Amino acid sequence: MAKGVTLASLGVLALEDLRTRVVPDRLVSVAYTSTLVLLAMLAVTGGAGEALGHVVAGALLFAVGAAVALVSREGAFGGGDVKVMGLIGLGLGGVGILAVAAGQLMAGLYVVGRYVVARVPLRDPIPLVPFLALGASLAVAVAGR
Repeated sequence: MAKGVTLASLGVLALEDLRTRVVPDRLVSVAYTSTLVLLAMLAVTGGAGEALGHVVAGALLFAVGAAVALVSREGAFGGGDVKVMGLIGLGLGGVGILAVAAGQLMAGLYVVGRYVVARVPLRDPIPLVPFLALGASLAVAVAGR
């Protein structure tokens, strides 16, 4: 159930990132809260180990995102991207690691492709959340859970 809420939330966040190039905290907060409530329900109904795995994956991906944001040039990787990476880990658990890797890979391929085709500079920013959302959808489909 947490996966469904996470994927739906990612869809909304991706659309907002495409439209405004901003990932609003109010939307991210609702997504985190909903996911945490579902994980708490899982934990109290006998799935504490699985819920803990989701929390660990969320913390790990948030930390990786924060580290990337610290070493990236200004404006290249924002706080919204970091929070979305944490949300993906929280909602998808271990599959979230594959999801973020797939999303980052697709974003990189897009940037290189538009450089080759249209000579758009490699440093031009792109909205990352749509690629993370696509990676999450693909990872869930491939993992089959």
